[in-house]
Amino acid sequence: MKQIRAILQRIWITIRKAISLSAIVISNLYSRLKKLLAYMAGEVRQHLPGWKQDARAYREEQRDRWTKFRKLINLSWMDWRRTFANLDASPEKLHEMLFEDKTKIGRRFEELLIVIIIGSVIVVLLDSVPEIHSSMGFLLDSLEWIFTIIFTIEYLLRIYSSPHPIRYMTSFFGIIDLITVLPTYIAIFVPQAHTFLILRVLRVFRVFRLLKLVKMMQAGQAIQTALQASKAKIAVFLVFVILLVTLLGSVLYIVEAGQDSGFTSIPNAIYWAIITLTTVGYGDITPVTSLGKMIAAAVMLVGYSIIAVPTGIVTAQVLKESSLRKQRLIECRRCGQNEHLPNARYCNRCGDRIEQPSDSSPGSVMAPV
Repeated sequence: MKQIRAILQRIWITIRKAISLSAIVISNLYSRLKKLLAYMAGEVRQHLPGWKQDARAYREEQRDRWTKFRKLINLSWMDWRRTFANLDASPEKLHEMLFEDKTKIGRRFEELLIVIIIGSVIVVLLDSVPEIHSSMGFLLDSLEWIFTIIFTIEYLLRIYSSPHPIRYMTSFFGIIDLITVLPTYIAIFVPQAHTFLILRVLRVFRVFRLLKLVKMMQAGQAIQTALQASKAKIAVFLVFVILLVTLLGSVLYIVEAGQDSGFTSIPNAIYWAIITLTTVGYGDITPVTSLGKMIAAAVMLVGYSIIAVPTGIVTAQVLKESSLRKQRLIECRRCGQNEHLPNARYCNRCGDRIEQPSDSSPGSVMAPV
């Protein structure tokens, strides 16, 4: 009994010490927390005016940004309205809007057409996903018809306003414009029950609308000029590559004769030389002899150097054309025509006077690259 009482007494003493230590720790924590809160309160009181001022300045800045953004939107909308306000049904005005991309109304129309083309292609891409087509098929079909009608009107207006309608209709971009509108109309007359694959092909043809963007890119004109200027060099390079792959294919056909390696004919060997020289390497035809492997390794190494040749030719020509355009072409500030030589004094489109780049008059600027 005395032992139990002694044990309980020791436990009670231990509990009292723990309680006293806990009280001391809590008291210290409370005092530190009180000091921290007092410090934070002092900091808040000290910096609160600055924080309020910063918050007020931030709100005013955001309000100014929103005001400027709205003003910019309003100005842009007014500019668009003014640009198309004088548009009429005459072939001259329509030709200026549809074909003359250097004029203001032509640039505005191109910007609008780019948005429409990208939207129509997105609709076609989404329509090819079975899950989206099953849930949003009606909406996508409706949007597709809207885009088709817009492109149809554009195509007809281009024919109407073109000075040479037949030449436009048989040109590359005229054919592309026609391809972009035909699939939707053809799909009406094609029975869906038996020609589902044809309908899928027709849907894919609508992606050709992206090619309409090519004629709207000024940088594409520089690349086109460079390709035309270097077509002789590229043709010589292609002839050299054709001779090389024919020679390599014939050699591998002789080396791998009698082996079960896929070189069953010279055309198959030429096919192998092409995919090896271009570093594609499908692996369906591979040499098995030691000499054939050595030749294949040499062809692979030569392929890396050959790939860089046409790139260097075109790049050098692009830089040359860009430098020449910078040196010799002057742009008319009024209508945007940028094909005037340095000795030109009047614009060949609008008749406005063109000053030389060295003149102090702001009436001329160098043509962009």
